[in-house]
Amino acid sequence: MPASLPAKPLITAALGQFDGSLTTIRAHERGADGEFNPTYRCLFPEPPPPGTVPACAEAGVMGALAGMLGSMMALEAIREIVGFGESLVGRLVMVDARAMRFETLRYAARPGQPAQRRYAHDHRSELATRPEPHRQAPCRPDGA
Repeated sequence: MPASLPAKPLITAALGQFDGSLTTIRAHERGADGEFNPTYRCLFPEPPPPGTVPACAEAGVMGALAGMLGSMMALEAIREIVGFGESLVGRLVMVDARAMRFETLRYAARPGQPAQRRYAHDHRSELATRPEPHRQAPCRPDGA
């Protein structure tokens, strides 16, 4: 029997020598349109060919850039838990440290992704009864 896919969000970032990117994956949930959210493979359908991406030890990364992306990941985790702002599900934030420029690219689910089909099969009854996606009411100071 195949293992079930975990029903947890993935906040992921990547670093290059002078650039980085950040997104949130919630492929186990459905969006407002009723379709599954995009998977990592919807954004990057194929891995890069072997040898085309140098390791950090070869290319090097700027510590300040790693710290900045790490802080952005932490903020995104807080936003996902508390439920404020617009989630990065279906959006890729790209950082160009040379120009100090930030851009956001939108991406969508590609129908028939294996992870989406597998999750839907593994969690049929859970999906039928699950409430609306991840947003929780913000905490109030009075504890209510």
